[in-house]
Amino acid sequence: MNELIKRLKRKRFPVLFTLNDMYKFNFKDDILEKYLKEAIDNNWIENIYNDIYILTNEYKKRVCDGNILAQMIYPDSYLSGSRVLCDYNWILDGIYAYTSVLKKDSNNDDIKVVTKNYGKFIYYKLYDNISYAGIIKNNYGLGNFYIAKPLRALCDLVYELNYEYENIYFFKEDFRIGINKLESLKKRDFNELQGKFNIPLIENFLNDLRKELRL
Repeated sequence: MNELIKRLKRKRFPVLFTLNDMYKFNFKDDILEKYLKEAIDNNWIENIYNDIYILTNEYKKRVCDGNILAQMIYPDSYLSGSRVLCDYNWILDGIYAYTSVLKKDSNNDDIKVVTKNYGKFIYYKLYDNISYAGIIKNNYGLGNFYIAKPLRALCDLVYELNYEYENIYFFKEDFRIGINKLESLKKRDFNELQGKFNIPLIENFLNDLRKELRL
């Protein structure tokens, strides 16, 4: 163990960290480079993806949170879609990839990132301009991430799949979401989202589902 590892093990230091975080220790650049190389070569630090690092199991005190990692890989994203609905226990099937939404750009292909030890991350490019209605910031320990509420995650999934809503029973069959979950939605959930997308497919979905739920 070198001096870098000793400082990274401090109680209040993030589980996931970057070079910028390590520069805060005020090592000279050549010393930091030497310590970091030594730590990676000796498997004290793992480079998860690009500029994202974690202490290996022998040294870290807390587990890696996949939601925080998803946000760090693409900071302008937010967690949504099938994985989020699974985490809310709205979808009964196990969804193992972390699913997030990114703003469209010149390259509108979806992005998949596969890490060696921390799972797969999928980023769907859905909107030219993202409305943050129905999205909350979750502070978790020494990191944070943005995550969609259930109805917002549903809207994103409907748009991702270009799904034409018919009624609640077809929706249950196609998405394996319990009707009791949909019936738990409140007026405020719809008020928060309706009119925020200006996308007919989503606005029609919200309007039809709300009517069916008599909200």
